[in-house]
Amino acid sequence: KREPDSVDGTLAGRQKAADQGEPAAQVALARMYWHGKGAPKDMVSAYMWYLVSERSSLDMKDEISAAKRKLAESLTTEQVVEAQKKASAWLKKPPQASSPVRSAAPSDRLNY
Repeated sequence: KREPDSVDGTLAGRQKAADQGEPAAQVALARMYWHGKGAPKDMVSAYMWYLVSERSSLDMKDEISAAKRKLAESLTTEQVVEAQKKASAWLKKPPQASSPVRSAAPSDRLNY
């Protein structure tokens, strides 16, 4: 899927859009961290962003789940737990802008 034209292709631009709840930016950020292209290679951050994006985009859920499963194969249990904690903390942060992910009721959020 193509990202909206409003999403800046840089790490900072994608980070900002991801923090505002933009699913395409969240997935792009996960890929950047996973492959180390445009961002430092960080498997835990990549997995965290896949966890977050999985909750914010129903139309991309299958693609996200497949990528998350593939990435998890190269992570230790400790790294998966760390990513889950980071995703949970991110989802609990106050919103930076109107966001369907962060406006969800607490019972709809990830609990790890």
